[in-house]
Parts: sequence; structure tokens; C-alpha cells
Amino acid sequence: QISMKSREELETPLALFQWQREQDGWWTEKLPSSTMKVTVTCGGSESGRFVKFLEGGITTYEKNDVGLTGIFIKVAGGKHGCHFALPLTSESQEALESWIASAHAG
Repeated sequence: QISMKSREELETPLALFQWQREQDGWWTEKLPSSTMKVTVTCGGSESGRFVKFLEGGITTYEKNDVGLTGIFIKVAGGKHGCHFALPLTSESQEALESWIASAHAG
């Protein structure tokens, strides 16, 4: 079974996540200058589906396909992401659990 970390275990100060809005303007994130933002975006339409990982505004992993589904994982700062198609087979679940166990926190 795959375990997920609780909010407390992530040790991320919620104070880092603040929003600001100029008068009559868009809401934008306010990040400390020493912080690099990591974003995962996904979506789909009749013409296809996509997932994209960005680090500091630069795409570091992306996949797109008409029938794209699955679990997508990547370590921030790493060069490679992984895609595990759904439904998971016993072999792919074992590979996913192995990947998680080998990923280093921090």
C-alpha cells in the first residue's frame, strides 16, 4: 500500500503561500525571493489530455495524448518524471512503490 504524507509531515510553512491583489487587479501569489515555485498543471479536452511539471517557470516534464490517464510523479530538481498508466497492474504498482521508496526527501 502506498502511504501519503500528512500536511504536518511536509514541513512546509503555510506562511509561504500568500496572495496579493493590486486594486482592481488580478490575484497573484506572493513568494519570498528565496523560494522556487514548483507547479503541476493538467487538463483535457476533446482533442487530448496533458500534464506538465514546471520548476521556476520552466517546463521540466510533460506528456500529452488523447487517452492520457495515470499517475505522474517527479522529484523537483530531477531530470526525469515517471508515468504509471491506470489501472495499475501488480507489476506497475510494484514499480511505483519502488520509485517512491527510492525517492529522497528534500
